[in-house]
Amino acid sequence: MNGYVSAMFAASDEKRASCLADLLSRDRSWIGGRANLDRDMRAVEIDGEIPALDISIYLRNEGRHREALTILERVRAKNPLNDIAYYQAALNSAMMGNLTSAVQFGRRALQIQPSNVEYRSLLARALSIAGQTDAARRLMLTSHETNPDHRNLFERIGQFIDYCEAHPLQGARDTLDRFIEDGLYLEADAVRRHVLEAVAQGRPFSFARLGDGEGAWLSFNDYDEGRYAALYRGHRIEFLRDWFGTDRLIHAEDFFRFSIDLQTGFAGHDLIGIPPKARLDQEQGFLSTRGITSSVNVFRFLEKMSGPASTRFTSNSMNLTLNDTPFYRDLISAGRPFGIITSQSGLADLLRGRGVTVDHAYVVPGDSRNFSRGEGSNEPVCQYPHFLEQVDAHLGAESQAGRIWLVAAGYVGKRYIQTVRNRGGVAIDLGSLADHWARNGLP
Repeated sequence: MNGYVSAMFAASDEKRASCLADLLSRDRSWIGGRANLDRDMRAVEIDGEIPALDISIYLRNEGRHREALTILERVRAKNPLNDIAYYQAALNSAMMGNLTSAVQFGRRALQIQPSNVEYRSLLARALSIAGQTDAARRLMLTSHETNPDHRNLFERIGQFIDYCEAHPLQGARDTLDRFIEDGLYLEADAVRRHVLEAVAQGRPFSFARLGDGEGAWLSFNDYDEGRYAALYRGHRIEFLRDWFGTDRLIHAEDFFRFSIDLQTGFAGHDLIGIPPKARLDQEQGFLSTRGITSSVNVFRFLEKMSGPASTRFTSNSMNLTLNDTPFYRDLISAGRPFGIITSQSGLADLLRGRGVTVDHAYVVPGDSRNFSRGEGSNEPVCQYPHFLEQVDAHLGAESQAGRIWLVAAGYVGKRYIQTVRNRGGVAIDLGSLADHWARNGLP
């Protein structure tokens, strides 16, 4: 198909947007194979605005934002009132880190279609992230939605404006820069040495990762909870559905107490994975209310955290990065017994096949990538609270000194990491790497 598309495009009479859009709907690999895609987009004959817009969306989904902007510019030249072209240009500009252009394009789209909810949402978010919170508020004063879903959306957007004013994304970047300058932020080689040194010395050690899920459930005080109640509640509901297949725990006092206790324990970890600069940039590019507030909350928490001076930080995707280094092979070669907690039932046998002594293995329910279903029911099996209570009790009932635990159990699994360290063991937050190993084998 790729060769056919290239041959088609080489013929001058076939450089039509309608033809290219149809072919790209079936095979987008052509995009990555072009030597000068921007020139191609300048050569496309815009024989229809919809096909050209479709091409821009394919380009955006492939991360080719500059080229998407090129063809969108040509669509706008043909029809200066094409609101979708301005909206798509705003999305691509944001992904390129150009919030000024995102605001300009978003404002023009809204001028053309003042009642469009998505355009208003985009512009309000872009203005807020760009630090123009007064302008974002003024924007919200010019509409009055009656649709309940739209009102819920703008309730969250209104609180997002306030949040960005009080806790700008730049503050998270500044904290991250300070960690790097102070030598507290470790890259892969330093992480490898840091962990293996603890293993060799036989001392307790834990590596836990804090992502946007953990950030969404961080809680600072009742004032903060009240000020951003709709914003936090919406994000927490989304994560509950992803983790457990249901949001029934959103009003459960015991789960909120569990989250507070978990948060208190974060300060005791030796190595904490946090959103790296690339992730902060990505969330800004997505104009993501969830990703930005959750990530910023992680840094707000770290600023207030009073953990041991030995605590270090790294990327929260370091579990995956280490898979391309000798780290996991070295960890296995240490000759220690292993324990594993995962939703991937075959992972313990994979390790045993490598000659690893796996003397403890717990299979727990997974998340949206690997839900377990109850017998006689299609409802997802929830890890909280029964599996948590059982596994955590077993971990706490004996010394874990000298044992290495690989934990891939989602948000709830952070408790196991704490318990292992408290009982003298080494715990590694394996996360989604367990899914990768289950599909592709060990490194």
